[in-house]
Amino acid sequence: MNPKTMNSETSGRTVGLVHRPLAPTRSEYDFVNEIVRHFQITAKFDHLPRSQADVAALNGLDAVIVFWPYRDLARTEPLQLSRLRTRAVMLEHDAFGDFSVWGSLQGTWQSTFARHEFDLLVCSGARSEEHFAQLSVPTAVVHKGYSPARFHDLTGIRAGLCSYGAPYPSRVALQRALRRARVPVIQINVPYSELNLELNRSLAMVTTVRGSVARFGSIGNIIQRIRPSTLVRTEPAPEPMMKHFEAAGAGLAVFTDPTPDLHRLGFVDGTNVVTFRSLDDLVDKSRYWLDRPDQLRQIGAAAGILASARHTWAQRAAELERVIFPD
Repeated sequence: MNPKTMNSETSGRTVGLVHRPLAPTRSEYDFVNEIVRHFQITAKFDHLPRSQADVAALNGLDAVIVFWPYRDLARTEPLQLSRLRTRAVMLEHDAFGDFSVWGSLQGTWQSTFARHEFDLLVCSGARSEEHFAQLSVPTAVVHKGYSPARFHDLTGIRAGLCSYGAPYPSRVALQRALRRARVPVIQINVPYSELNLELNRSLAMVTTVRGSVARFGSIGNIIQRIRPSTLVRTEPAPEPMMKHFEAAGAGLAVFTDPTPDLHRLGFVDGTNVVTFRSLDDLVDKSRYWLDRPDQLRQIGAAAGILASARHTWAQRAAELERVIFPD
């Protein structure tokens, strides 16, 4: 596909965007649209730039943002981005995979960044920023966010806890702990277009973003398949995920692991979020707050106000401009 040419008028800067097409069922779809709108993208590619025509279209722009699945970037031939004579930005939502057990590509981001000749890595969490600073990789943070057009408070009747997302071992362990304590949790599994409506039926969303791995190697993996979460070893949560902002935007109180980012993002335990340090702590806090539904509703309402004020994809696009062009 040929690049789509547009005018850049907001800041006088010319910016290109390289990203794999996303379905509207993905939250990043809304982020990409806000990036295009905010920067008034000069050249937009749905493929990695390699041809002479690609280079000519991007050559000399003020910046090129590459928002591409990391697994593909790690395996593809060098992009030689320095030939573009522009500021090459690697926009990453999975950079915590470099130090976390979440993925299988630990320790590869630094070499991938250098091999493609990027100038700046934009990650989405404080732990990632600290990690890459120690590796001397130029790094900035733009957190994940959400679209208020998709997620908003419908101000209807709510009750109980819900959860949604992939059944990672740490989340399976969380669900098991709540079931054993007889704390009911509704597991939401609906199309993305229906998610806001389903979230609005609950007072709170409970999640964990801790990385997890089975103990005792291959034997542990076998036992894990038979008895999920039995031999799981977890590590600290790397950063807030999109569901934190989506659920908050929908007016839910979010029960979550603490991360270094929460305070920086305006989330305060007991005011607009509920944090837990262990599964036992989660059980205790779930019981406590479910016995106080009016107060829990106030926490969710406060979370919605914070989310719409500070954590939309439109605001993240503006933050992205500030970290790419700090001067």
